Amino acid sequence: MGTSSMALSVLEGMMTDMLEGIAEEVERMSKYSGNITLSSRKIQDVVQGETHETTMLES
Repeated sequence: MGTSSMALSVLEGMMTDMLEGIAEEVERMSKYSGNITLSSRKIQDVVQGETHETTMLES
């Protein structure tokens, strides 16, 4: 496996983990609010929170 394919594999894993975390948090928020759907603003809040958590873990 070359360097660039290894780097792509690592990035793919990171993106998968982040998207799974976002999906889990959106599901929790949906259950908590009792709504089947969430507004785009609520989902943006989840994404910003997930990004903040990832940044804090990396530092």
